[in-house]
Amino acid sequence: TVLVTGSNVGLGFEAAALFATLNAEKVILGVRSTSKGASAREHIEKRTGRNGVVDVWELDMGRYASINASADRVNKELPLLHVAVLNAGITAKDYVVGSEGWESTLQVNVLGTALLGSLLLPKMKASAISDEDLPHLVVVTSEAHRWLEAKDFPDTQIYQGHLLEAVNAKPANIRDWDGMLQPVRN
Repeated sequence: TVLVTGSNVGLGFEAAALFATLNAEKVILGVRSTSKGASAREHIEKRTGRNGVVDVWELDMGRYASINASADRVNKELPLLHVAVLNAGITAKDYVVGSEGWESTLQVNVLGTALLGSLLLPKMKASAISDEDLPHLVVVTSEAHRWLEAKDFPDTQIYQGHLLEAVNAKPANIRDWDGMLQPVRN
């Protein structure tokens, strides 16, 4: 049983399709838009010829309630969880504070991903077949950190040294905010 977040397009979609091709018993597409997820499921079924293997679950990494509900669903509905690929991510063009009070890129790429991974670990540990056949939790990232320079780090002094608060802060001049650097500071 495999869960892939952000799986209606791109790398997440390709990973989900590959797991279906490799005869996974169940592949769960964790997606923000269930209609886009349903379309992805249809494409995977058509590509692999395997119907009834792919499920679509609503999972919005920008909302804690959605993350908690998905983790609860994993615990209630899945006897085992062998692989979780936490791939959902965004690069916001503009500075936007999401429903949880955090800048949206920070929320989705870091906080939501860390929360979901933490909540899935107990189920995954319980899903171990043996000491040699352990479940895998994969967090997909990018090489964007290579773009980061010392000047790109925010000043944490005014936030009592709290890096998350500094990264989350709205810049005094909104034109100074660079959405392409936000994922690498996280």
